[in-house]
Amino acid sequence: MAHTPTPADVATDAPAIRIHGAGTGGWALIRALELLGVDTVFGLPGDLAAPAFARLHTSKSLRAVTVRQEQGGGLAAEGYAQATGKVGVVLTASGPGAASLVTPLLDAMADSVPLVAITGRVGFAAVGKDSMDEADIVGVSIPVAKHSLLVTRAEEIPSAVSEAFYLASTGRPGPVLVDITRSALLGKAHFEWPAPIDLPGYHPVTTPNARQVRSAGARLASAHRPVLYVGGGVVSGRATGELAELAEATGAAVVTTLAGRSAFPSAHPHNLGMPGRYGTVPAVAALQQADLIVAIGARFAEQVTGALSRFAPDAQIVHVDIDPAEISRVREADVPIVGDAKETLPAITAAFRSHKRCADHTKWWEYLDGLRAAFPPGYPNVHSGAIRPEYVLDRLGKLAPDAIWVTGTGRQQLMAAHFLPVERPGQWIAAAGAGTQGFALPAAIGAQIGQPGAAIWAIDGEGSFLRTAQELASARAESAPVKVALIDNAEPDFTGSRIPDFAELAVALGGAAKRVERPNDVDPAIQWAMSVRDRPVVVDFRTTRVTDRWPVVGDELPDSVLAEARAMRPSFEEDE
Repeated sequence: MAHTPTPADVATDAPAIRIHGAGTGGWALIRALELLGVDTVFGLPGDLAAPAFARLHTSKSLRAVTVRQEQGGGLAAEGYAQATGKVGVVLTASGPGAASLVTPLLDAMADSVPLVAITGRVGFAAVGKDSMDEADIVGVSIPVAKHSLLVTRAEEIPSAVSEAFYLASTGRPGPVLVDITRSALLGKAHFEWPAPIDLPGYHPVTTPNARQVRSAGARLASAHRPVLYVGGGVVSGRATGELAELAEATGAAVVTTLAGRSAFPSAHPHNLGMPGRYGTVPAVAALQQADLIVAIGARFAEQVTGALSRFAPDAQIVHVDIDPAEISRVREADVPIVGDAKETLPAITAAFRSHKRCADHTKWWEYLDGLRAAFPPGYPNVHSGAIRPEYVLDRLGKLAPDAIWVTGTGRQQLMAAHFLPVERPGQWIAAAGAGTQGFALPAAIGAQIGQPGAAIWAIDGEGSFLRTAQELASARAESAPVKVALIDNAEPDFTGSRIPDFAELAVALGGAAKRVERPNDVDPAIQWAMSVRDRPVVVDFRTTRVTDRWPVVGDELPDSVLAEARAMRPSFEEDE
């Protein structure tokens, strides 16, 4: 992050005020959100949160976005947060409604998205008595949230909300749940602002250890085959410019994870693409042949490493992360660095530049460029009249290169990572760490509300889309012109039908829609979708089913690809 806020910063620069007497807890909640600079709240009204919603709808500065299901509200708040850099806010009732937030909390936790979820609970006297609509959402959410707390008194609300925003937006960003009893929302109490924050055990480290930084700089100077392995932490840390400076100064290759796609421009000559299962051959081979890997805001997830015992066997590891729990959790780090990426990366660059002599990377880049030439991104031609899904994504990237891409989980997401251009921070929003089905549409709606002038394309498959398709009605109600590129490769069922008819479903839910079944109709459909500005759009691309086996990490690469990549490797050792 550009600046890690202190507790005082969370209260904004508004002057301290103290209100005596008539304020209810519901009023205090909404007033606190206003003073925190919130402009949008996603949610679904319910009886237990009614006192808060009543105040929300009278606010002059807060936009209330009503969704059709609580999960959609949480995912929309995530999309809003990733598109704007602000904390996303979702407000629902407790019980089954709050339980539907578990998936967005899990998703936000996995992808380090700042999110505050506020739920209304039964009155304090009814807590723990299995009352109607009661659920211990605090206990349920503990494993999937950065922090969860229960508020039982009206006077606690301003501090609880301030603490939630501070926790969600500092250190490693993440979701925080605030469960407020109905009795607290209806109760009256004094309101004081800035509200006191009392988190004695929470001290995120942002400044890296100087000795470890010097060690990282020295290893980069001596490495013959360096790779920067970049995750979503660089994006959430707003350190993309600092990453580019480090890559260009050191001459290191760059690979970006699914969550880190927008950390480094696709067109940059140092970018080898996405590593891991279904990654590019150059990215996979670079990690496997590296003598130094600098991991920045990345987790060494199994999707990248494959069999850990065979991953990057000759590489030393420098691991930079703001979360100390991530460092050496999977792969032991030779140089562990706890710190904020925006502060740490310039320090490593300076440490590298202090060395007058650095290793020659000529052979390394000859090898990597040879791999890029031998294994370019592409796809086979198919028989006339069939639409290949990669073709749809390729054309979409060429016709709408400046769009923000929001990808749902599935094969279409992995294809999108290869064929859609991502040249700036925030242009790629993905359900990466948790693999949440149904993410794309509501997250795209949140992104559209956060960036009303942008072209927002949700890339989804038919299975993922059906999880949250009802949110098309939310988009229509909000006049959010999100575009859905539906990569529909479902086979007909035993009756010979394809159910549902996605174009008819989209229209029934208030959207506009087209079905595309021929390659010649792909471009006109994309251009038509871009012209619709008053409602959501679904383009149902009826594509072929893809069965190609893409590269997989290390020794699990297809034998022919692995053999060719190994044969292309020159002898680096003579220069070391």
